[in-house]
Amino acid sequence: MSTRTMRAKAAETARSILSDNNVLILDTETTGLERGRYGVWDHIVDLGIADANKAVVCNMLFNPGMPMPEAASRINGITDAMLEGKPSINDYAPAISALLNGRTVVGWNIGFDDQMLTHELAEAGMPRTWHTVDAMSLYCRFMGFDRPFHKLSLAMKECGIVEEQTHRALEDVLNTIEVLRFMAACRS
Repeated sequence: MSTRTMRAKAAETARSILSDNNVLILDTETTGLERGRYGVWDHIVDLGIADANKAVVCNMLFNPGMPMPEAASRINGITDAMLEGKPSINDYAPAISALLNGRTVVGWNIGFDDQMLTHELAEAGMPRTWHTVDAMSLYCRFMGFDRPFHKLSLAMKECGIVEEQTHRALEDVLNTIEVLRFMAACRS
């Protein structure tokens, strides 16, 4: 498939995502990157969800029940003080599960967020009932990149989108929507 055809298909997919009322854009921030290797899982500390029109559906911090690792805090800016007194994600698992039930969930590198959220909800007895679309993979196809990974901040620069703040869940959700809008506007 030619680069032009891939770009046109990716743009059409972005338009479809942005016009679908069943779509939610999601991002998480976590205590680290462990996703079950050797039975070790990190925890979600920040969950951002919005619809394709940027209406915020969820913007919550969660106490992971452990100190916030310094390395993670340096990346996402979330500190122990910010998490003190916040609820556990388990407290909101039924509401999160109900919100995502049957939806298309879109995110930048969604595989990571999906694994983390699926695990956290399963720990609370909630099933995974949504399907996902990876905005990062879509952008890579749109740009004709051969590589499977591309930073959101770099995509924003390439699209001419001004970066307010990244590595907080809601900000990354809103930035992902802007990248999707950039792709959707392409009519080549």
